[in-house]
Amino acid sequence: MEKNLPKKRFGQHFLIDKNIAQKIVQAVDSGKTKSNLILEIGPGKGVLTEYLLQTKDQYLGIEIDKVLAKALEVRFSHYNNFSLITGDFLNIDFEKTLRVNKSENCSVIGNIPYNITSPILFKLFDNGDLVEHAVLMM
Repeated sequence: MEKNLPKKRFGQHFLIDKNIAQKIVQAVDSGKTKSNLILEIGPGKGVLTEYLLQTKDQYLGIEIDKVLAKALEVRFSHYNNFSLITGDFLNIDFEKTLRVNKSENCSVIGNIPYNITSPILFKLFDNGDLVEHAVLMM
């Protein structure tokens, strides 16, 4: 059985401190004014996800790692406000994703890999009219 160790090819690093996770979620919640969709880039093992789902906002995670995505589905699928895309954040169509989730904009959160920080930031800038607020850790 795989222990879900970080995979170098994805630049993974997992947030494990629940106290820090709660503070990060508070930062996302305090910065929102109108968005009702929280988009998490690379939820990994779901430490942030656990607290984000408690906000009652609609949650959408985008996880590239199929093993982690399956574990997230098993762990959180009973939440009505949970949805997940298994795929690469850099390849999602923002407008279509928001339309499917019945939202005009979103708040973005992520503990993102250092090696793809620039492409992620450029994608967010390119879709700035759809992103109300972002909290990113690198």
